Amino acid sequence: MDKRNIWVVCDAFDHVDSFTGQLVSKAYQLSKESNGCVQVIFLGNTSEDELKRCALYGADEVVYQHCETKDERLWLDILSDIYSSIGADVIMFTNSDFSKTLSSFFASRFEFGLTADCIDICFEDENGFVFERAAMSDSVQARIICIDSQCCTCTVKKNAFVENVINEVKELSIRKWDYKGSFNTDDTYEVISCVKREIENSADLDNAKIVFGVGRGVKDKETFDLICQAGKKYNAVVVGTKCVVDDGLLPKKYQGGQSGRSIAPDIYIAFGISGANQHLVGIRNSRQIIAVNNNENAPIFNIADVKIVADVKEFIKEFSE
Repeated sequence: MDKRNIWVVCDAFDHVDSFTGQLVSKAYQLSKESNGCVQVIFLGNTSEDELKRCALYGADEVVYQHCETKDERLWLDILSDIYSSIGADVIMFTNSDFSKTLSSFFASRFEFGLTADCIDICFEDENGFVFERAAMSDSVQARIICIDSQCCTCTVKKNAFVENVINEVKELSIRKWDYKGSFNTDDTYEVISCVKREIENSADLDNAKIVFGVGRGVKDKETFDLICQAGKKYNAVVVGTKCVVDDGLLPKKYQGGQSGRSIAPDIYIAFGISGANQHLVGIRNSRQIIAVNNNENAPIFNIADVKIVADVKEFIKEFSE
């Protein structure tokens, strides 16, 4: 069987970030299932030592193109040049705004299948690469197979996969690309005006070691406030299920689960969360899950490491002391 090329496109520009580590770790797993070769496509400006970090997660090769600017159209041309020369069977992008634009342009240019916001990928002998994502208002997980597509592309939600350093780091090949095309933004568009956009800081949730999850079982504002106070005490970030966000207790950026943010803290404490599948998908990579619920048959207890059957309000009062 010929080797399948599994690409991970890094958009961090000057370093190998944890998101790239997550994707390369998954690509390495897929390579073992499919007899594949893991290639990291790195466009930007960084050192060879930094590129070598890709080997820690299982990469076989890094294709590196030095460039001084991060522009979707330039990267699209470079990526197309690399693909036309060496090819790929599956290409994984992050779900940053930049990569969403880049992946959609790339898939459109080559008429490839593109699955957005993947939460899992597997390889099956009969179907090839199979992608999973939320569908039908997040009520189901759809399995997507690309039909009549030479290459499958996808964007992946952050923390959908676990960053994993392999035991036996293999020798990494670094192939320096030499893009011969030309690119001049001055010939393409004119900037008429600029508007400053305030970017919400999401770093706290991405890097949080402790996360408190709030579900429908938290029935009043007083209990919610007690959980938030405890969160400050223990340096935890508070997230909510979809119904909590819909009720206005938390902004959308703090919605955890399949339809919100996938998270992977060291400790996740679920207060009054029953454990609907779409929420569990988004927290499954947490290292330890503690569940507090007054229903001993709550589905979340099936995956919890520590199970506490108690009234959330009474528990949080004691927990906060």
